[in-house]
Amino acid sequence: MEAIRLDFTTQYNQFYLSSDNGNAALSNGIIWTEKAYDDRLGAFENFLVVFPESYGHVRGELFVLAAGNQEGESEIYDHVVEGPLNIASGVLQILDCPGSFKQLEIPLTPGQYRVKVSFSNMVGYDSDEAESNDKCTIEIWPGNDLAVKVLKSFPRK
Repeated sequence: MEAIRLDFTTQYNQFYLSSDNGNAALSNGIIWTEKAYDDRLGAFENFLVVFPESYGHVRGELFVLAAGNQEGESEIYDHVVEGPLNIASGVLQILDCPGSFKQLEIPLTPGQYRVKVSFSNMVGYDSDEAESNDKCTIEIWPGNDLAVKVLKSFPRK
C-alpha cells in the first residue's frame, strides 16, 4: 500500500473528492448541509465534500486499498468517517474549494467505492485558522455501502 502525499491549499474548511470535476453535485448547488458539516463528510452524486479542521492548508495521505482497513479508529485519530463515492469516469479527483481546481487525479477502475477519512491533530486549533497541524488520511477501496458513517467523533467548536 503506497501512500500518495496530500499537500495543498483550499478554503472554507472543505475540499472535494470527485469523479466528474464536481459537475453533478456542483450543478445542483447544494453541497453543504449541517449534518455533513458535523460529520465532516457530505456524500452526493459522484462527489464527496470533506470538512477538515484547517480553513486552508490540507496535509495528509491517500491510500488506494483492495479492501477496507478496520484499524482506522485508533487513538491517533480524532475523527473518523466513511462514505460512498461512485467513480463513474474511472478517475478519482481531489478538488480545492472554491475554485474546484484539480489537486490530484489518479485512475481507478470505474465502480462504487468506500472512502474513509481519518483526521488527526485537531485539538487546539480554531477552524478559522488557515494553518494548523491537522492531518487527514484518506483510504479508498471498492465497496457498495452507500451510508455515511461516523466511526469516531470530534465535536465542532
